[in-house]
Amino acid sequence: MNALARNGKRCGSRPTSAQVLRHNKLQNLARQCIQRLLAKLFTEMTGLRPSVLWALPVSVTPAANKPSLDCPARRRRARAGPAVEVSCRRCFSEEGQRALRSGGVGHQFVGACGLRNFWIPLQAQGLHLGTVILQARGSSGGRRPTESAARGVSAPLAASLPPVSAAEFRRAAGLLQLIVHDATQTALAEERKEQLGRLAQRVQQREQQSAKLRQRLQRALPGGETKAARVAPGSHAEQLVQVMLDYLHEHYTQPVTLKEMADHASLNSAYASALFSQAVGMSFKQYLAVVRLESAKTQLSDPTRRVSEIAYAVGYSDPNRFRLAFKQWTGFSPSAWRQVSAGS
Repeated sequence: MNALARNGKRCGSRPTSAQVLRHNKLQNLARQCIQRLLAKLFTEMTGLRPSVLWALPVSVTPAANKPSLDCPARRRRARAGPAVEVSCRRCFSEEGQRALRSGGVGHQFVGACGLRNFWIPLQAQGLHLGTVILQARGSSGGRRPTESAARGVSAPLAASLPPVSAAEFRRAAGLLQLIVHDATQTALAEERKEQLGRLAQRVQQREQQSAKLRQRLQRALPGGETKAARVAPGSHAEQLVQVMLDYLHEHYTQPVTLKEMADHASLNSAYASALFSQAVGMSFKQYLAVVRLESAKTQLSDPTRRVSEIAYAVGYSDPNRFRLAFKQWTGFSPSAWRQVSAGS
């Protein structure tokens, strides 16, 4: 268990399931991007291998989301003794918090063990996704490790970290900043792309539903035909119509009125009525009735629900008016429709 998991209960309010899912999605998207860039770009250009400490969604607020970070060098020196452990704990606790407060810029320092460090958090939309840690030995000069910490720097550890100058390390840290920024922006762009895809699918489904309802109404109305004037695709008028359709489908179970729908689209009632009829091929009142009655047909398949209950559920205030409208629409009373549907 990493430090984030150990400190999860101390780091603020418990996140909701939606926030956890979003944190995990953004983290997975960032992971795919940053691992590819670190392996193929950063290491080839610098010869250094950063570590990534992935965070758990321990808190929903950035101010509370300040878990203690861990240090790769500390884990490799964990058996060196209690003095080294105390020195490491103080170092990565203090410096780690500075890195988290850096606002995505990162924090560069020389640890108590003498290693050069650059820690930069992966943050997106106020969510802490993880921390990228870069460590290297100084080629010459620089801060000397404390005596107790120096005893914990093993020969294998020193050999595993390449020596770099201060200038080389600064350049590597600058490249790492660009990679982290690119990874977080790519993750957010991919998330927005998925959201737009779902929205487009929803609009398409709504348009298909509207077309089916128009066809049914055309067959049911006297004369058998309604004429819908095509609104230009992608036009402002089409967007307004979609806003009105969305509002109607979300509120048809309530006593919704034309004025309420027009107000929602920031239109006056007369223009909203004309635009709606032109685009949909039927009036607001006719379309609302169709939506309610089609929903009622589906709900009548449940034999445990009373007809009056369904009438209220689809937006009718009077069950008798619902029964009359339903029979005019289908040719059957609600009870007869239920029996016919059950036998089919």
